[in-house]
Amino acid sequence: MLANEPEEQLLVFVHGFGGDPLKTWSDFHSYLTLDKQFKGFDLLFYHYDSKKVQASASAILLDLLMEEILEQPAFFSGYFFRDEDLKYSIRPEGFKYKKIFFVAHSFGAIVSRKAMLSSRSKNHTWHKISKLMLIAPAHNGAKALLPVQQMLSVIPFVVGWKRFRTPTLDDVDLSSPNCRLKELKEETKMIQAGSEGEFTIAGQVIWSLEDYVVNNEEYLKDAEPIIEDYQDHKHVCKPNDGYLTPLDTLKKFVLQYGS
Repeated sequence: MLANEPEEQLLVFVHGFGGDPLKTWSDFHSYLTLDKQFKGFDLLFYHYDSKKVQASASAILLDLLMEEILEQPAFFSGYFFRDEDLKYSIRPEGFKYKKIFFVAHSFGAIVSRKAMLSSRSKNHTWHKISKLMLIAPAHNGAKALLPVQQMLSVIPFVVGWKRFRTPTLDDVDLSSPNCRLKELKEETKMIQAGSEGEFTIAGQVIWSLEDYVVNNEEYLKDAEPIIEDYQDHKHVCKPNDGYLTPLDTLKKFVLQYGS
């Protein structure tokens, strides 16, 4: 979704495991298109196969897409709704984003972090103007896997089939030899120890108090989390008229780190 009067700022939404680029966020896009603060923002709701493709591969694809968008913004075109007016937009020659804001839910936090590290390792540039906001991030692993695995362990074939069908489970299972969350954290810590680690630090974080999916633990230099009492893992990222924390937090986030 592209703004009619762009301000060279891009919001990227990255859903979690089994999520949907729009349904995960419920009415988030509707609130944003009606909010004057985001009038000049372009919106990208990123879709990837979160069930069959592991985080490292999805991150590389996201890295390549972001570099393409940054270097050739005309590649990124689409419709943008505002005040019942539908216009088709394309970015002109010479257009350049000055700031990119990532909003990532659950498994999307891992994909987003890995994409940023991929950008750095490949000498891409988009990560240098990017900032993270994380909602119920899975970068500390998932706790829901343990009872499921214990229940299925009596049927080895079923467990093997399940892992084959959803290889991304290994990405968040701290007991799996294929889990790379510890390496992700160590690499992030190393970068933060240097002079270029600002892009790895989440500026805003939201947790669900009784999250039944991911481990709620502070992550390196990330911002202190906002803890929501009455929203579960699935709904903590979905703003509605009775729950505006994700929208209000994003507005604060953009004000704090925007150009």
